[in-house]
Amino acid sequence: ARNVDLVPASINLLRVEQEPPTTVGLLRYLVTGIAPEYQIIFIDSPPQLARLQAETLRAATHLLIPIGATGLGLSALQLLANMLRAIELTQTDAPRPLGRILNLRKRRAHTERVIATMQNPKFDRLGPLFQTALNDRYEYAVAAIERKRAVIDAFPRSEAAAELRQLAQEFHTLLNAPKEEAEPEPVFK
Repeated sequence: ARNVDLVPASINLLRVEQEPPTTVGLLRYLVTGIAPEYQIIFIDSPPQLARLQAETLRAATHLLIPIGATGLGLSALQLLANMLRAIELTQTDAPRPLGRILNLRKRRAHTERVIATMQNPKFDRLGPLFQTALNDRYEYAVAAIERKRAVIDAFPRSEAAAELRQLAQEFHTLLNAPKEEAEPEPVFK
C-alpha cells in the first residue's frame, strides 16, 4: 500500500516491560508528536495484558479489539475491559472502543457458546461485535510467509481477501457513525 509507514512488532518490545515506571506515557508522547503527519495511526500490540498493553492503551484514541473465539479469549476480553476501566479513571481522554473482531480459528464444539457469551451486554463497553469474522485461512499464512505481501494483494479473489474488504467497510462505517448506533446482528460463516 502507498503512503503507509509500518513499524513491525518484534521481540525487542519485551524490553518495555523492564523499563522504569518513569517512562509511563512515553509512547503517548511520541504518538502525539507524529500524529499531525497521519490520518490514522495503528498500534498493533501483542496479545498480552502487561505494561506494553497498558502503554498502548494510554497512547490510543480508538481501539479495535481482535478476539479469539475461545475460553481464553473471553478471559482476555474481561481483563482488557478491566484495564480500560482503570485507564478511564486516570485519563480524561481514554481510548474509544470501535468494536470487537472475532477471529474464528478452526470451529470447535464450544465456538457457538463462546460467541453467545461475547454478545453479553457486559462487553458492550468494548464496542459492537463486528459482523465480519476472520476465519483461519491458509491464504493468510501463504501471503505473509511465502509471498511477503498482504493477502488482498497476493490472493485478491480469495475468501480471505473478501473477509478483509468486508471488515474494512465495517471499520470505515464505524469511524463515521455516531457512538450510539445500534449493534448489528453478527453473521458467522
